[in-house]
Amino acid sequence: MLIIKRKVIANVFYRAGYIEHQGRGIEKICDACKELGAEIPRYELRGNGIRVHFAALQSALIDEGKGTDSQSDDTNVSLGKDSFKYMTDKLINLSDKDKDKLVPIVDYLKTHDVITRQKAEELTKKSLSTVNRYLQRLIELGILIPEGKSVSTVYKRNV
Repeated sequence: MLIIKRKVIANVFYRAGYIEHQGRGIEKICDACKELGAEIPRYELRGNGIRVHFAALQSALIDEGKGTDSQSDDTNVSLGKDSFKYMTDKLINLSDKDKDKLVPIVDYLKTHDVITRQKAEELTKKSLSTVNRYLQRLIELGILIPEGKSVSTVYKRNV
């Protein structure tokens, strides 16, 4: 009975677009790591869950000597490891399709504290209504905080 329920739940997630195919996740993760030249992740079973440990790519590490304190412009800063981890942790449960939509905005937020609706439109090359949905999704995930009203709204990074 439990296996049948799991298949039904997996089918619901598949139809909703949250998963691509049941049972291929670990294989896809390992393939992506090999493609990037990264170590294969280590898996740890914990109770009824699983924890995946990834080693950071050398190219993704941020030099500790270059903190945000040395920046003079508040709107253009480098993210420290904890801030970057916070943003990526928030995105990890999204489908690949949803992540791809948000990548231009999230990449911009790696070096800027705020983003405007117009800048998001420029980065994504999408319509105003589509960009509004993207920004709303980032607000729901806790990555952005809206400030201001209507046309003058700016979206501050919540890290």
